[in-house]
Amino acid sequence: MFFFRRSMPQPRFALGLLLGLVVAFMILLQERPILGLSGLGTVAIIAAGLVEANHSRIWEAYRQQYKKRSKRDQSVWTRPSEAYYRMNVIVLWPLVAILGVWCLWLAYTMG
Repeated sequence: MFFFRRSMPQPRFALGLLLGLVVAFMILLQERPILGLSGLGTVAIIAAGLVEANHSRIWEAYRQQYKKRSKRDQSVWTRPSEAYYRMNVIVLWPLVAILGVWCLWLAYTMG
């Protein structure tokens, strides 16, 4: 029983939760800047870390999902491109993590 590997369920609410937290901390940033910056920095670092840790799983899931789409939903703009995806993983998400560290540093220097 301990050696059986069960398939992991796909996250269904992760994007909504991420956007909800970002909006909540942006609103909180207006009233309490230190708390808002701390929350935004933490959310950015966690999101970037999760994407970096699961980047191959995300890529495979997107490729499989694209194959299941109907032909009218497939276009040049939504076609999976390994080069764009690698650029996203190598450049964009580390920049999000750096932005999170910067938000935490700003919150620290304000307090």
